[in-house]
Amino acid sequence: MDAETELEIAEPLDGLGRSAVIVWVDLLGPRREHSHPVELVMKSFVVVTVPLQCRMDEAGRFLKNHIEWVRDRLGRVPEPVPFIDGAQIPLRGKLHRLRFTGSSGRGRAVVDIGAHSTELVIYYGDAMHLASTVPVCGDHFTRDLAQGLCLSFEDAELVKTEFGCALPKSSAENVLVELPTSEDRQRREAPRQVVNRILAARTEELFRYVRGEFARVGMERALIGGVFLTGDGAKLPGLCDAAEEILQCQTRFGLTEGIQDWPLELNDPAWCTAAGLAMYSAKLKQHALFKKEHATWIGKMLK
Repeated sequence: MDAETELEIAEPLDGLGRSAVIVWVDLLGPRREHSHPVELVMKSFVVVTVPLQCRMDEAGRFLKNHIEWVRDRLGRVPEPVPFIDGAQIPLRGKLHRLRFTGSSGRGRAVVDIGAHSTELVIYYGDAMHLASTVPVCGDHFTRDLAQGLCLSFEDAELVKTEFGCALPKSSAENVLVELPTSEDRQRREAPRQVVNRILAARTEELFRYVRGEFARVGMERALIGGVFLTGDGAKLPGLCDAAEEILQCQTRFGLTEGIQDWPLELNDPAWCTAAGLAMYSAKLKQHALFKKEHATWIGKMLK
């Protein structure tokens, strides 16, 4: 820095826990000699501005003598505010609302619902905000049906695929579905609404977890670009509508774009993540090839 240098007091100060203490030494002379030497900039740091002729142990003694004052000021520091569109930040005693311009400042999220895991990624513009895992996956839906309808896992998967819906009231109360049974056993039926209620309960749990992850990074109201559902588990009918209701933002299926001659039968959410990884791999290879060619060209110039 031009006007200041940074030193650290190694001796811990009782009462501040693990808070770091940083001393800023003024290199321009004693012009701040009569000003208050302590300035609090964030909850985990105490910044002391002292004249050049002041010793480090004097700054440390000053903080120790005023430790209660320091703790009181640290307790008044407001919680951090996510730097996103629409957020309100305090500045000089007044709240100011952030407004981002351009199309790059749009929040988007991808929720990949697989058979054994559910992953989500949140982007704000081109920057990744969060990559996380949710403890609810496609197999949980199937296990719930297997337990609730006394079916094997394979038969429950068949019922989910043929008759299931994430919206509990998507069918009339008198609609029955025939449950898979072996040939030597009596035929069984179940109300379709019962099937849907079982799936709807797990759907609500899934997206409440997802919404909790959004809130963890302050993005639950900043996903202007929407949420994209991918993975084989996303193909459950009604899942998109249920997600919109719980997440309170636009939700769509993720489909593959940008791959020439991509088979039409693979253009569904189940293959979207695989297609994206293939595109990313191709991009990395293209970048590596460009660097190699560029390095070769530079080498020829230097010969």
